[in-house]
Amino acid sequence: MKSNSLLWDLTGDRSTLRKLYHNNAMMSEHYHSIRIKPVRNEREWELLDAIPLEQPKAKTPLEKLLVSRRTIREVSGNKVDDNFISNLLKFCVGISGSTEDGYQLFSYPSPGATYATTVFISIKQEQHKYVYRYNPYKHALEKYVEDPDHSIGKVIDDGKLADFPIKLFLVSDYQLIEEKYGEIAYRLLCLEMGHMAQNISLFSFDNEYNSVCVGGYNELRFKEIIGKQYDLHYAIVVG
Repeated sequence: MKSNSLLWDLTGDRSTLRKLYHNNAMMSEHYHSIRIKPVRNEREWELLDAIPLEQPKAKTPLEKLLVSRRTIREVSGNKVDDNFISNLLKFCVGISGSTEDGYQLFSYPSPGATYATTVFISIKQEQHKYVYRYNPYKHALEKYVEDPDHSIGKVIDDGKLADFPIKLFLVSDYQLIEEKYGEIAYRLLCLEMGHMAQNISLFSFDNEYNSVCVGGYNELRFKEIIGKQYDLHYAIVVG
């Protein structure tokens, strides 16, 4: 036996806790593992001695965008074309540059630069008969699965939101991030997706499209269409 051989693997399966939580927090058509209840209480806030700050006014274009952005649950009515879709993906979730040694960087923060999120997109237009997987390395839409009836829209519980022409699904198979971070990878991955969703929301609003970040969806139906290897964490509709 070689001197560097291991008699036992003491690291274990570092995906166990993630699978336990995700599988028990999954929503489907007739079952919600977490019952949603109306909020009857007010948020408690213990008052402490504080230094008052001057209320600023938005002056720069970025400041004005940040204070004006809203979640609007209705389609804007503006035409969606391939140019907008290309820009949306490139600037919000795509590659934005590289390091001197050639390591590619994306437009959002990622834990350990692992970029473990995969983006699927459905475009509710007659010429788009697929659910696409976005390939940021080639800036291209891969024809992942045929969906001529755009049935993946039914994954979203709210029928009004399902009518939005663009649906983005943020998913992961946990490559790299779980290998590096183990049990805390799930938490870090959710932070990454939050950054991506904010990019999409701001960019859409700045281009006069409405968007809604969606947490109510039928993940089992999504997996039937896309595959069991991907866990769905977040959906965003734009239009």
